[in-house]
Amino acid sequence: MGVSSLGKDHTWEINLAARAAWMSYVGELTQSEIAKRLGVSSARVHRLIQLAKQHGIIRISIEGRPAECMHLEAEIAARFGLKSCTISPYLASRKDNADLSSLSVGQAAGQVLAQHLVMSQTKSVTVDPFGQVLVDTFASMPQFPRPDLQVWAATGCLSQSYQARNSEVLSLLEMRTGAKVSMIPAPYAPGTEAEWRNFSALPGITDALGRASQSDIFVGQIKPADQIDETVDPSHIKAIDASGAVCRWLGSYFDADGATLASPAVPLTISVPMDNLPASTTSTSPRTFALAAGEGSSVPTHAALRTGLVTDLILDESLADALHSAP
Repeated sequence: MGVSSLGKDHTWEINLAARAAWMSYVGELTQSEIAKRLGVSSARVHRLIQLAKQHGIIRISIEGRPAECMHLEAEIAARFGLKSCTISPYLASRKDNADLSSLSVGQAAGQVLAQHLVMSQTKSVTVDPFGQVLVDTFASMPQFPRPDLQVWAATGCLSQSYQARNSEVLSLLEMRTGAKVSMIPAPYAPGTEAEWRNFSALPGITDALGRASQSDIFVGQIKPADQIDETVDPSHIKAIDASGAVCRWLGSYFDADGATLASPAVPLTISVPMDNLPASTTSTSPRTFALAAGEGSSVPTHAALRTGLVTDLILDESLADALHSAP
């Protein structure tokens, strides 16, 4: 299915045209270079730029902050060895507005991920089932049929009390693509080691996590390690703080240097084994998308980048500025 089948007036296609315009008129990239960055043909780039001209996007979109975003994307990608970095511009003058930051990142991430799912040969995707940025991402993604796509949850999907939790993230992705979605019927962080062992020994859960670790694309929101939500019992937070963990991504905990932390320092979890993921520098590595929003996410984002597992970063402008200015 080609991008053109989404409809020439679709918001996603218009935004893709704007990005091609930034690269051409501000970045002074050739059409072949733009095609490589966007994952499209040179002919498609030409049509996108023409579309941008027809809609008056070029004069408006390449001024001011969007142009600065593009230069900053290249610098961050080079600094951390990423395949791509996408920065969403400010939606308001208040840099500390977390809700607007999440919405802004979600809009950008929805476009980028749709592009990969439409144009690539992706057969399976593993997604963190919870997170507001992820909800905003898949809520903004255009609809396109991918009934052949297999979607795996990166973590257990039950609450701490073993009640089923509705994952809006997975529901939205299923609705947008018609993909086959598989949830993991276990809590993310079981209350005791015995409960963790019981769940981990179930063949269905072991098989699901094994298959999830072999996906072509991984998508997860970078979260502070001590973030309290329904997936982690408040009693675990003290231990997490004492462990030195600063980041939680795709269900695993990391310290400030990007090292994976395991029990007993942090709770035992039902999540994709990160040891199965090859480093992002290998030729066989999958695409691993890390989404982050808000200037306050600078420390956990740095930690995630230091793991060497992130290939693609999508973040808002305030966080990008913080990353760029940090030593």
